[in-house]
Amino acid sequence: MATLAGRPTYLIIVGDSPLNQALQHLSERLGIARRVRWTGWQRDLAAFKSWPIWWLPLPPRTVGQRHP
Repeated sequence: MATLAGRPTYLIIVGDSPLNQALQHLSERLGIARRVRWTGWQRDLAAFKSWPIWWLPLPPRTVGQRHP
């Protein structure tokens, strides 16, 4: 079990993507699925601001749209 300062650690994925299902399967194959939480799309992100996490917001995209 992974820990940080003696506390269990989790990867929390916020948002929806066409890749979510593939990423969920990957987390299962890697044996980390029990440490990944999928919240789906969230309107209010204020609750996440107090969490000790690294945050990488991505710009909204249209499915299939390519960005340079």
